[in-house]
Amino acid sequence: MSLDNCPKCTASFIGKKIPKKLQKDYGTTHWRNEIGIDGGYIGIYDGVVAYRCHKCDYTFPRSNHPVDVELYTKYMNYVVKNSI
Repeated sequence: MSLDNCPKCTASFIGKKIPKKLQKDYGTTHWRNEIGIDGGYIGIYDGVVAYRCHKCDYTFPRSNHPVDVELYTKYMNYVVKNSI
């Protein structure tokens, strides 16, 4: 799931244009504004487990796939348990 807008506030995740000379290194033309949350810091998964909107702080799973929803649920349980 690659969203271009926040599912809650509809803020755009498409950022400023990447300089032409760097676009080939990034494989895209614009920076992204959503915040990826790495589950490795809390021992859930070594990679992104959720995204957060840069405008409204809404957090959502990286996709609707059952594995991703499970990782997101583990992350949210950790957040609630540890009040981070």
